[in-house]
Amino acid sequence: MSATKLQQLNITAYKVESQKRVSKKNITLSRRTNSPWATEEQYDLFHTYLATRHADGGMADMDVFEFAAMIEETPIRTRVIEYEQDNTLKAVSLTDVLDDGLSMVYSFFDPDLSHRSIGT
Repeated sequence: MSATKLQQLNITAYKVESQKRVSKKNITLSRRTNSPWATEEQYDLFHTYLATRHADGGMADMDVFEFAAMIEETPIRTRVIEYEQDNTLKAVSLTDVLDDGLSMVYSFFDPDLSHRSIGT
């Protein structure tokens, strides 16, 4: 960790009504932060997400090795934040940890949960 100390911010005071609704819809999700290591379960979810939401996009034909490189080959401190429900992976956020905050690089989620606004 750098000399800059990260402080936790109570964001409840800053949430707008739409963010409160999204948080409430997703109260059943649990969150786990991991080192940047790609898993088969992540890739399966990623592939399903792309096929459903971005089938014509530039990443749609990404294979498992390219996916692993996206997750693991990083020159800065990166974390993979996984969201689960009933021991099933529902969403992933690839996040860089910077001296002054966090930067979400890429996220993907179970397309069947689109109504829950997980990507918001």
